[in-house]
Amino acid sequence: MRRSPIFFIFLFVSSCALGQIKDISIGRPALKAVDSIERANHGKITVYNGITFSVSSGYFRASDNFHLGQPIISIRETTPRRVILNYYYSLPDSVIRLIEYTWNGSSEEINKLNDIFELNVKHFSTLFANKGSTKQEDHDTWSQKTITWENDHSYVQQFMVTGGGTYRVRVLISWK
Repeated sequence: MRRSPIFFIFLFVSSCALGQIKDISIGRPALKAVDSIERANHGKITVYNGITFSVSSGYFRASDNFHLGQPIISIRETTPRRVILNYYYSLPDSVIRLIEYTWNGSSEEINKLNDIFELNVKHFSTLFANKGSTKQEDHDTWSQKTITWENDHSYVQQFMVTGGGTYRVRVLISWK
């Protein structure tokens, strides 16, 4: 049986796009496992000297209850967009409280970001066995679509911001 080149191109593009989300888990890793997780996913841990990263009050569920240390930041050069991960952990117990996945783009790449957003929707809807709760915000120069999933243990929020100079998909995973 002879297959057309279009079939193989479709197969390649589908596997690259699915590669974006296949490694997103809702299980909470141990802080000491982050190095091996990122090595396995071809992530490069980056240290920013002299820059402090933090989250604002209410950024994720129960964030006000923790004193967070400087996050561990990893960059994965995935296809079609690279993904930046931030592992936020609490002090002094070193428990990971939030994992933040970020895909950035430009106005010309809205379709690619939307594809990532929709693949993530399918992934999390399957993991949580529901479609999540959706909220749409429209402003003068930008818009944001947010979907939230939760169960007895985990809380996932995904949002996509387009316009106003920001083109981004972000996934926040935290635990109860």
